[in-house]
Amino acid sequence: MWECIHTGIIIGNPVAMGRPRMTKHGRAYTPVKSRVYMDDAIQQVTQQWRNRAQLADQPLRVHLLFVHKRPKRITATHRTPKTTKPDIDNLIKMVLDTLTKSGIWLDDNIVTEIGASDWYANEYEQPHVMYSIYTQITDL
Repeated sequence: MWECIHTGIIIGNPVAMGRPRMTKHGRAYTPVKSRVYMDDAIQQVTQQWRNRAQLADQPLRVHLLFVHKRPKRITATHRTPKTTKPDIDNLIKMVLDTLTKSGIWLDDNIVTEIGASDWYANEYEQPHVMYSIYTQITDL
């Protein structure tokens, strides 16, 4: 059984973690779009998590809801499943790395279960990522 201990939101169109690129001198770097998004997301998450202790040594479940900007070609007024790039696994990686760099946990290896869904926004919704963190309830 799981208990939600924190829910937060990252405002802005979700961005996938870009693959590391190499310079001609052999140094790896993260693509600019990924770095810019992560820096902004870290600020938002850090602000929402302030005055809370870092999570450690406990299995966690994370649920992620990705809501992307709605393209003009979609005429439905409700949320619509997103089946185009970027891939959901790269979106998940971006958020887990952001939560790690925000100091919520030391390493995302304590995340033992992940749920995620990928949507286009409804007609009145702004793009965002909603994340929820759950701890395991041991004494029932």
